[in-house]
Amino acid sequence: MSPKDFDKDLNEQLLDTINNVLPELLKSRDKIDMAITELKFYKSQKTVNSDRATTRIIMRSCLDHFTINQKILFSRRRDEEVRMARQIFCAMTRNYTKLSSTTVGEFVHRDHATVLHACKMIKNAEHTKNIMWDHYVLIEERVKGVLTSEVKP
Repeated sequence: MSPKDFDKDLNEQLLDTINNVLPELLKSRDKIDMAITELKFYKSQKTVNSDRATTRIIMRSCLDHFTINQKILFSRRRDEEVRMARQIFCAMTRNYTKLSSTTVGEFVHRDHATVLHACKMIKNAEHTKNIMWDHYVLIEERVKGVLTSEVKP
């Protein structure tokens, strides 16, 4: 086998390997990104363990409900689905934990005013019974289910 053929064969093998491994690596990368963000957040904050667990449950419930990943939730995107997911996460985290609006805002890479606005939007949604309120109720049921199942012995 000539050196040229050897290089070509090796390149093809490498490409096959990369194509087989890449999808799994991307899935793992999302999990790693989420873990790193949580670590940075909790390391910088003096939060109670129950607040950490609750925040994680709310985050997972919002991401699963809207079928988005954490990177999208933290992004600057403003499309309706992402905006609703972010606002529901912020409002629910404020309601279920003792975390300040500043702390919740830092978690989603926003300021405290964004969190306050999210809480206001959820309150308005409750009164008008719009689609955001429907999403909020579904996610809240999921969060309550997880929280109550964790409390049982």
